[in-house]
Amino acid sequence: MELPDYRLAVPRYYTLPRAELRALADERLRTQLRYVYATTPFWRRKLDAAGVEPARFRGLDDLDRLPFCTKQELQENQAAHPPFGSYVASDRRRGLPSSRTALSASPSVTLPARSV
Repeated sequence: MELPDYRLAVPRYYTLPRAELRALADERLRTQLRYVYATTPFWRRKLDAAGVEPARFRGLDDLDRLPFCTKQELQENQAAHPPFGSYVASDRRRGLPSSRTALSASPSVTLPARSV
């Protein structure tokens, strides 16, 4: 399964009627949940334990059903499944984005000189 290539800075998103914006948020949350469930053993176990079925998840109305995790859970999982843990949903064949890649996608981001 692959996530759609969502664009975030789309000018029309800033003027969408509330109902359309809500529908867009619901659709993206459902898509993200299906993706995480299909690609990460850690979150699949957490969602199963909480009784959350991606196919029946409605969107923002069901947000309170999503399980939380602690930093300790993530650290323990990463120690048990090095180097990144079983909770990372990135496609490992494509690699993780570098800082340079992430910043070049957002040219309006300004960093203090000491951060560069």
